[in-house]
Amino acid sequence: MPIIREKRQVGSIGPIGVVNSRGGDAERYRRLANATDKLTQLAIGEMGRQAAISGAQKAQELDIEKITTINPKTGKPEALDWIGDNRFIGRTGSEAYEKAVAERFQFSIESEIKTKASEVAIKYENDPNAFQAYEREMNTYLDGMLRSSEQNGRATSYTNYIADTGVQYVTATKLNMMQEQNRRERAKTASEVLQKNAGRLDLIRQHSKEGKDVSGLIDSVKASIADLEEGALVDRGTIDKWRQITSISHAEGVIDREFSKIGRESASRIADAIQVQDTTDLDEAELAIYNDITKYMMQDVDAGNGELVKTLDFEALAGVATYANQSSAIEENNFQRDINAIRYSRRIEIERFVTDNVNDVEAVVDDFDEFDPQTAKENIAGRFTADTQILLDKVKELDLGEPEFLRQREVIREAYATKLIIELYDNIEGSPNDREDIINKIIIDRDAGILTGKSRGIANALKDITTIEHRGMLTALSTKYSNVDSRNSEKFRSERSLFEQELSNGYIKNILQSSSFVTASELLSEFEGKVRGFDFLSATQKSAYTNRARDAAASVFMGKEATKLGMNSSAMATAAAYAANPNDKEDVPQEVIDMVDRAKTIGSDGFAVESRLVQMTSRLSVKESKQKIRKEKADINRSLYNGSSIKDSVTNREYVEEVILQQTNNDINYFRSNEIINNRNPATKLLYRAIESGVIPESMAEDLNRIANGTSDMSDEEARNLLAFYSHFANQPRERGYANMWQNTDLSNDTQGRLEAIRLVAQSANADISVIYQQLNQADDPSVATTRKENLGGSIKQFILSEIPEAANNAEATKMLTPLVKYLYATEQKKGELATAIRAFYEKAFLPSEGYMLDFNHSTGDRSKFSLDAVFKGNEELKTYFVNKVNTEIILSAKKTNTISKTISNSNIKNRAYLMPIPSSSGIVNYILVEQASGALRAVIDPTTSIPFMFSSAEPDVIQKAEELFVKEFNELPTKEEIFDLRASVAERADVGVTGTGTTPTGVAPAGSEFLPMGN
Repeated sequence: MPIIREKRQVGSIGPIGVVNSRGGDAERYRRLANATDKLTQLAIGEMGRQAAISGAQKAQELDIEKITTINPKTGKPEALDWIGDNRFIGRTGSEAYEKAVAERFQFSIESEIKTKASEVAIKYENDPNAFQAYEREMNTYLDGMLRSSEQNGRATSYTNYIADTGVQYVTATKLNMMQEQNRRERAKTASEVLQKNAGRLDLIRQHSKEGKDVSGLIDSVKASIADLEEGALVDRGTIDKWRQITSISHAEGVIDREFSKIGRESASRIADAIQVQDTTDLDEAELAIYNDITKYMMQDVDAGNGELVKTLDFEALAGVATYANQSSAIEENNFQRDINAIRYSRRIEIERFVTDNVNDVEAVVDDFDEFDPQTAKENIAGRFTADTQILLDKVKELDLGEPEFLRQREVIREAYATKLIIELYDNIEGSPNDREDIINKIIIDRDAGILTGKSRGIANALKDITTIEHRGMLTALSTKYSNVDSRNSEKFRSERSLFEQELSNGYIKNILQSSSFVTASELLSEFEGKVRGFDFLSATQKSAYTNRARDAAASVFMGKEATKLGMNSSAMATAAAYAANPNDKEDVPQEVIDMVDRAKTIGSDGFAVESRLVQMTSRLSVKESKQKIRKEKADINRSLYNGSSIKDSVTNREYVEEVILQQTNNDINYFRSNEIINNRNPATKLLYRAIESGVIPESMAEDLNRIANGTSDMSDEEARNLLAFYSHFANQPRERGYANMWQNTDLSNDTQGRLEAIRLVAQSANADISVIYQQLNQADDPSVATTRKENLGGSIKQFILSEIPEAANNAEATKMLTPLVKYLYATEQKKGELATAIRAFYEKAFLPSEGYMLDFNHSTGDRSKFSLDAVFKGNEELKTYFVNKVNTEIILSAKKTNTISKTISNSNIKNRAYLMPIPSSSGIVNYILVEQASGALRAVIDPTTSIPFMFSSAEPDVIQKAEELFVKEFNELPTKEEIFDLRASVAERADVGVTGTGTTPTGVAPAGSEFLPMGN
């Protein structure tokens, strides 16, 4: 019987099945085993699939934080801790679970890094250091993620993944940001350059308008655009556009400059030539302007054979055509406007002229009461002829034409006729009808008939100024004035008209002379009220007088307003320019705009504000110029008397010379005479002060240069007078040595070197000056230069530095001493004598600083060209005042702030400070207060202002003190006996050759000695 074995397999797959146990045991067992194995594999596979699904499903259901949070003990996401606690899911489920967790981890980390990267990138998008800031923040962020994924401080696979992903995103985004930042920087650079060049366009236009050369500006613009194009910061072809733009800007400037000068017709022709690009109709002058307009419009064009040909850029020319047409239209409009204004003005002027003439006829008719009839008649005829000629001249002057002349002449003729007919009616005897008949007979028959005496003379005068053609006008006048009331009315009208004219002129004069605009306005208002009630002025006359009064008030307003605003001639010119072109308000102050605009409302419609302002500008400019000259002269006079510095300019030299020569009755030979060493001469006293102030009279400066150069036309004696004068001021005694006052003037180093050499040799060798010139002229000879270098042991500069090493830092000293060495050597001075001479010359130019100041042009700092002795010219009292002033200000500032004061002194004191010179070209010396700290100099700060202490030799109180002390005596010049050697004639001197080692005359210092000032 069969054995049935039923068994449940893991997984509940079902019954294993029943196998017949009879027969074929081996085969049966094999088949049974295969079936069992197959079923087992199927079961296991199904179980694995179900386990994988279950594991993946579990992983998908996890909270994302469980996946992205790393357990520091395991180095894996916390989600994987669950596997250790639930091993029943099997290996397949575990692997599926882990794989799903890993995928979710990677996706989540990648998303998080990507999101963070985008967020940080946006955050720093506009930062100038965007990619650096982005990289710094992202690295900090990633560093935190990496640390949280490590196991016991060591990287895990998750750490590596975070690092790889982070680096990938940071690098990619950084590169993008770098590119974007680079793009922005390039765009910014391009924008800045383009903006700068846009500003240059206005400058090109303005310079071209002023007639200045703009080629440099245009080349600069094109070069900068070319650089942008070369660096791919702008599109290709941009340089061509800017070449056009710059050429158009220049063209517009030329148009602005020329069109206003050449007249509307030429402007129109040039504009047409630009429009049609054809210059055929232009004359030579117009063509020159056209060529200037197109000057920068030439371009290089390839002719097709590789050759570049210069051609006119017609596109650029077309670009300026509109501007040219507009400018031409403006000139045409201005012309028409001016024409209309001129016509109106001329009409008013001619009518006023005729009216004044007519009102004057009464006096001529009165001649019949003073002269015989024939003379009176001739006077009237002559007066009418003269008036006609004056009218003709006036018409020509005003360019009014013949019709206007004829019309106005008839007005004058009628006025004469009116006066004469009225006078006839009053003088003819008889009834009114008889009188009218007689007068009509005169008019029709041109015959005085039975009239005698005065009446006949008047009748003949009437005939002389009229013809038969005027019969109608005369008949009408006769009819009108046959009535006695009409005649009386006309006489009254004439008298009242004259009175009203005089009254009107008086008002206008008073308005112009008003002390304020308020007064002018009141007078104008009063006059306008009166003139409306005038019965004997024509409408034209009333209008003319009213306009003149308004214009007068407007002039007063502008004058008073300009004074209130403190306007100078430059501001007035700006106002005039605005008045001429109200549309251009650039750089015009609002108060000026308001003044001009209001003046236009005050004045008449024809009031030329611009012309009035131009007149005011001209007058103010002249006034300012005179005031400037007066002030400069007053300042020079003050400086001469108080010893202050005067700028050594040609203008100042000429004025100082003028002042000095006024004391000599304008003796042009004074500066060569021996009077320049006569200190009792008033002119010489002024001359002393001039040299001490640093300015040389122009004639003396020219003569000193001529002496130095050997080109003088002076006699030997005259030359020695000047040399004596030079010597005196080259050796001014001071408390601590000698000063060379010529160093304060504009006398050049070369001239001083020559003069010093001439002086020394003339003193020591009794040589004729002309012979000394010959030696000086050898100074630049190559052979002399070679010998000099050998004898001095090197170049002149090397010699100077070897003898005066403390001047090594002083380029000015080297420059000053070089010509002296050169010229003294040429006069055969020995090396030792040269050394002594340049040492003395140096020490007279750079005086001891006395401890008050430091000037490291001198290596030890204790000598300076701007020492107080030099600046205050040996005036010890003024120097003491200045030192006390400096220290007082320092001490007071310290007391106010409870700080330590650091003062200047000529003694070694505690908390010591020094003055460091800051010279200026005007001769004024400024000083900054410094102290020594750790071997260096630093400014001493004023604690009350927080800026360094600064002092000046030209401060008001210092100048005032100098003026109080100006009565100080100047050093006496040497006597004639003491300077005998310098002034004696050749015949009076010993016949000694020029060797530089000759005997020394009594009282004269030898070459190479301390050159004492003669007379001291």
